[in-house]
This record gives sequence, C-alpha cells and structure tokens, in this order.
Amino acid sequence: MNTYQLHIGANNTTGIVEKDRIIQVLSSHYDGFTLQDTVGYWKGTPEYSCIATIANVTESDGIVKLARELAQVLEQDAVGVTAIPTCMDFITAQQA
Repeated sequence: MNTYQLHIGANNTTGIVEKDRIIQVLSSHYDGFTLQDTVGYWKGTPEYSCIATIANVTESDGIVKLARELAQVLEQDAVGVTAIPTCMDFITAQQA
C-alpha cells in the first residue's frame, strides 16, 4: 500500500484554489483524505495551492485517474502526484 500526495494548484483561468470542488471530487473516490493549504511556485511565481494526502491506497491506477479528473475539472495543466511507499496506522484511544 502507498500514501499519495496530490499537489493541486489554482484554477488557471480564475487563479482561485477551488477547495469545494476539490473536496467534491476527492470525496467521490475516497472516504478519507487530508487537505492542506500551501503555496507552490511555478516558474518563480507563487501560487496558492493545496496538497491532498490519501493513505493506504492499494492501486496506483485510481490515483492517476483522480489526478487527471482534478486537472480537467479545475482547469489545470497538471496535478502533481507523489507516491510514498508506506501505510498509515490508525491508533484509537481504546487501544492499549
């Protein structure tokens, strides 16, 4: 299993990070994820962006399709994808 990070920039037309649309697309594919506000740089120019982290993914094909969908929906040239070969454990208060 891998953890993936999707690096999602602002809409190329509006210059706005469309978090509501990002959340809508991500939620249609995965039950859980983390979304962080960030500032990315493209050709030396800062741009507001966000990173979506999705843990415990078994198939990379789904992430590639998701990145393409986000790029299309958000009018992006591309969405960056980082694969982290690890698995996240969830620790509850009830565990000893």
